[in-house]
Amino acid sequence: MELYEAIFKRKSTRQYSMEPLPEDVFAHIESIGSKAERLYDTGLQIHVVRDGKKIHDTFKGILSSYVKVTAPHYLVVSSEEKPGWKENSGYTLEQVVLEMTQMGLATCWMGGPADRESLKESWPSTGPASSASSLHSESLRPRATSALGTRKRQSARCSPG
Repeated sequence: MELYEAIFKRKSTRQYSMEPLPEDVFAHIESIGSKAERLYDTGLQIHVVRDGKKIHDTFKGILSSYVKVTAPHYLVVSSEEKPGWKENSGYTLEQVVLEMTQMGLATCWMGGPADRESLKESWPSTGPASSASSLHSESLRPRATSALGTRKRQSARCSPG
């Protein structure tokens, strides 16, 4: 699937299979995130959170009325609060989301910034050194989150007659 086709095919998924993605997929997503074009230099990083339960439990407390998506994995965007950080976060994460759509993966934007202290327990502890330590940097803050996984298969519905 080409990028143009992915733009029209991509849809927000709210029901995920809880089967974890293969390890090589995580490496590919991290590569996509690190290579994605940035609009501004805001120190933006995209983190793959492999243990989705921790993130979901964290967001239940922070955004309980908003977050109704449980996924096996999540992406978290962090950046410095500099001019253009919002546009940069959206632009960059959408590139990653579209590439994941091309890979056959499902995503769902889940909203904006979360409290850094609340996410410390869930923050990625694997991956590039910058991912594991970025919450300890005073300048970087979580800015956006996206659910990540494969679409849950719906049971076939019989039509009457």
